Amino acid sequence: MSHITVTISELTSEGTGLGFLNGKKVFVPGAFPGETVTLEPVIDKPGYISGKLLSVQKRSPDRIPDFCAVKCGGCSFTALSYEAELRFKSAYLMNLFRDLPGFSEEKYRGITGMPNPFRYRNKAVYVAGWDNSPSGEPELQNRKAGTGNERADKRNERIKGNYSRKAADETEDRKEEPAENRGWNNNGNGRFMLGLYERDSHKIISVPDCLLEPSWMNRARNGLRDLVNETISGRNSSGGDVREMKIFSEKLRYLFLRGAPDGEKSWEDDAAFRRCAVLVLRTGNDAATSSAAVPEAVLSFLEQAGIANIAVNFNNDPGNRIFGESFQAVRGGLYAEMPLLGRVFRVRPESFFQINGEITGLLYDKAIELLDPAPEVRIADLYSGIGTISFRLSDRVRETFGIEVVPEAVRDAERNSESFGIGNARFYVGRVEDVLPDLVKSGVRFDGVILDPARKGLDESVAETLAALGVPRIVYISCNPKTQKRDMAWFIKRGYQLECLYAFDMFPHTCHTETVALLLKE
Repeated sequence: MSHITVTISELTSEGTGLGFLNGKKVFVPGAFPGETVTLEPVIDKPGYISGKLLSVQKRSPDRIPDFCAVKCGGCSFTALSYEAELRFKSAYLMNLFRDLPGFSEEKYRGITGMPNPFRYRNKAVYVAGWDNSPSGEPELQNRKAGTGNERADKRNERIKGNYSRKAADETEDRKEEPAENRGWNNNGNGRFMLGLYERDSHKIISVPDCLLEPSWMNRARNGLRDLVNETISGRNSSGGDVREMKIFSEKLRYLFLRGAPDGEKSWEDDAAFRRCAVLVLRTGNDAATSSAAVPEAVLSFLEQAGIANIAVNFNNDPGNRIFGESFQAVRGGLYAEMPLLGRVFRVRPESFFQINGEITGLLYDKAIELLDPAPEVRIADLYSGIGTISFRLSDRVRETFGIEVVPEAVRDAERNSESFGIGNARFYVGRVEDVLPDLVKSGVRFDGVILDPARKGLDESVAETLAALGVPRIVYISCNPKTQKRDMAWFIKRGYQLECLYAFDMFPHTCHTETVALLLKE
């Protein structure tokens, strides 16, 4: 079949249009319920067809002009109204939790979205490589279609083997870096590429202007790409030595950026918060190497782009994790200054920090409201990251105990605690399932707990320990409602009941949502 016409009846949990034809499921990325569409089959199996959307005969009233022609796989909804997207996410959660014991429609309190769901990201990772098509230009439209639930949205930040967060927005989850991206491969007619992977592929595509990222990130990414190409081609005499730039472009693997959105200023003065860039290289591992690894023209450009803190990271591992073990600051410090909840946090590149500051503030305040803290209580902040929730609680409770597996994040928490003058927040390095029982054995007891685990959720032993303690209130924040549901079922078996569930749209235009639930001991 060269072309198929089908009516879309629903969206999958990954946001892919789903219809039925002669008993087969038909998956059509970019199609919406109620639409009649024509597609080109790409995969035709006995049980399903997956295809590329060609045209829409009957349009959904929720369809809007597509705001992005570059399909990197990071977004699920670029032609669906934001109101419809929020309805989809609420319906998905209601359907997911409906068979959880004790759940009812009244316990779901709705989803909080953004007034302006663009330019919200405070972190990005771009892949470096070479495009060797005959024209030397990236091919943006010849995309491979997929079911939407096989590999799309598997882009996960791999930092030092810490898989504690599913970032719906980072490099794709691949076992090995593709050979064509491993170094200088221009063959005389290619272009240096700095962008994102095309959906379901290893192909790097240019991103003229990602509307999820602040303008400064787009300028830094595109400007660095252009600087490399113009210097190597001889069109930019101020770019420095051509050979030096070629070597740099061969070694560059990723560009990591973190910083506050455009226009955010410190309340102490009119200076912008310090942004951070990390150039991840395929070779080297010491300060002597880092001082010569990056051309001065590159460093000058990044500084002119408003990035005060620039570092080099060395990652020789052929796998897909972003950072290697060794960092060296070459300009400024090895951190970004991130505003959140009335404080400015210094955050190292390895440390987790929520992508969307505006929604994070609302989410954390709701979590603390549900916890209902009092001045005499002790709170466990499990999977505490750099301590953002502990610090928000610090002036409302007697003491907080944060546990986090990433040592760099705990060091950030301790540094920020000292900077903020907070003396009642304690932090421990290690897995929650290991450290929590040790604290309990030492005699520590908790009046409430906040959980904010990885996408994989909890180890069941954590639920067992907390239930045995009889902790009266547990607030569970999750970036993966599926594992949250499983974990809450464990608590319910151990004498807890679900009081309420709220959703927050942390990642507009993707399928992902953040949820927070309150569990009470019966």
